[in-house]
Amino acid sequence: MTLLIEQLKKLTTFFIILLFLFLLNIFFNVNYQWNGISIIVRVYIFLLSFYMVSNIASLDVESLKKEYSEKNGFPGTLYLFFQIRLAPVIVIYLLTFLYGLVDHIGSLYWPGLPVVNLLNGRYANIVIYSVILLMILKMKRDPQVSIPVFLAVSIFYLLVLDKLVYIYFSDGMAVSLIKVMKYSLLFFFLFYEFFYKRKRLSLFAVLGIISGVLIHGAVIGLLLLFVAFQPGDSYVYYHASKRLLKSGYCFHLKDVERSIIEYRYYQPIDEFLKYSKIYNNDIEYSSRDWREIIKNSPPANVDAILQYLSDRSIQLDYKFIINYAIENINKKRGQLNQSENINNYAAQYLDKNREYFFKAIEKENRFVKVWGIKVAGVARDIESMPWLIDKLSSFDAEDSVNAYSALKKITGIDPARRENLQANSPEVIARFRQFYRDYHKKTQ
Repeated sequence: MTLLIEQLKKLTTFFIILLFLFLLNIFFNVNYQWNGISIIVRVYIFLLSFYMVSNIASLDVESLKKEYSEKNGFPGTLYLFFQIRLAPVIVIYLLTFLYGLVDHIGSLYWPGLPVVNLLNGRYANIVIYSVILLMILKMKRDPQVSIPVFLAVSIFYLLVLDKLVYIYFSDGMAVSLIKVMKYSLLFFFLFYEFFYKRKRLSLFAVLGIISGVLIHGAVIGLLLLFVAFQPGDSYVYYHASKRLLKSGYCFHLKDVERSIIEYRYYQPIDEFLKYSKIYNNDIEYSSRDWREIIKNSPPANVDAILQYLSDRSIQLDYKFIINYAIENINKKRGQLNQSENINNYAAQYLDKNREYFFKAIEKENRFVKVWGIKVAGVARDIESMPWLIDKLSSFDAEDSVNAYSALKKITGIDPARRENLQANSPEVIARFRQFYRDYHKKTQ
């Protein structure tokens, strides 16, 4: 390890400065929550990593390979490969790992959550950029050439391989394949650059793939440990579970399903529903369980729940849904009107619960009445027309406008526009009433 130690000794001053920056980072995170110092530390790690790579790239590798090979044969060459290729990559990753831990000291779920994020690849791009720099420095070109090439390749990797790919493959086994591919390419270039024998190109490719599979397997194994040993009401447990599900591993989905109910920890329900759809997992919750989840979840999660229930044609107690909607509309002063899923769910079963629905709506304020009008329109419920026609003639402009919109959806006609009339004019009202009478004549 003499050569590696010599290279690290050259960086002693830089490591001391990094230690000081880490301590400063901890101090600011605990006392002030200022992100500026975190940015400074991360930029410093980039510079330190690039300087380390620059030192390694300046070594006379061919002379060193000859020296180590003469002493110990091919094992000596492998030992040299570890010292000046693998070890620097490991050191750079350890620096980012320490940064990830230090930067989140004082935050919730420390250290579990930062470790799970790091296992998922957070901050790991610095390793990729360092290897790219190593490849380019080995070309021994002038800075006027090497710097633009490095920037171009790094930007291509960032925007195409690291961002664009995940837009099209955001969840499932494809994510695992992409990660294995990235690890494999990393090690392929390390092997190929160091040994550089074109006849062994296929061997380097196989070694790269094996290395990629082993590293990804190790990451998945560590995530499984978090799932196995974290309590079921821990956010870290659900975060690690999410990372496994995102990577295509769904064998623990039923365990997550049971944990949510057993520990009454409903916060990750939206993600759980998302992956249940992806992996065609039928959730075996009772109506009572769903009601408890809805009552104890934020509106955004309730929206996802109602979407899932609608897709699976799972019907809950209608009075509960309507009362929940009314309560939240009153709290949010009408904001729940923007939720299409609660509108769709309430509309889906309106024909069987029409009497209760309109009685409940009429007791409430204008926000609730507007919501009820929209639900009737979404349901395209003919029997709601008398109630909507009554709202159409209301002095409240919002009631009138929404009632006309709902009646258009139900009937498919637009008399106000066709005849150039006001939406609440007597002629328009008469036209809708005639439509309702004609409909009943046809169905008798």
